[in-house]
Amino acid sequence: MEQRQTHVWTIDASQPFAACLVHGILERFGRAPLALAETVVLLPNQRAVRTVQTAFLQAFEAQASLLPRLAVLGEDLDEGLISESPVFAGGGALDATIEPMARLKILAQLIDRWQAD
Repeated sequence: MEQRQTHVWTIDASQPFAACLVHGILERFGRAPLALAETVVLLPNQRAVRTVQTAFLQAFEAQASLLPRLAVLGEDLDEGLISESPVFAGGGALDATIEPMARLKILAQLIDRWQAD
C-alpha cells in the first residue's frame, strides 16, 4: 500500500494569505505539474478559492499549469462536492451550515484520517 505524507501549515494573520500559501506550496512541491495536481488545499470559502487561483495565475505569470485541488471547507460548502470528493469519502452528507466547533471537529478527524493513511 502506498504511503502518503500529509502536512498541515499555518500562515500568520499579518501576512498576505493567498500569496504566502502559493509561495509555500511552490517552495514545497516546485512547479512539477503532477506533484501540484496531487495536492489538496482546504480553504474556508469560494472567495478564498478564487483568491488563491488568482495568486497561482500571478505566480505562473498566466502560463498554463495544473493547480492543486482547491476544496472548500466552510459555510458555503457544496453538498455535491462532499459526495464526490475523495477528501470527504465515507464521511456521509453534511449540513450546508456547520457550527464552528463541529467544523473544527470534522477538520481534526480529516487530519487524523490523512495521518493514518
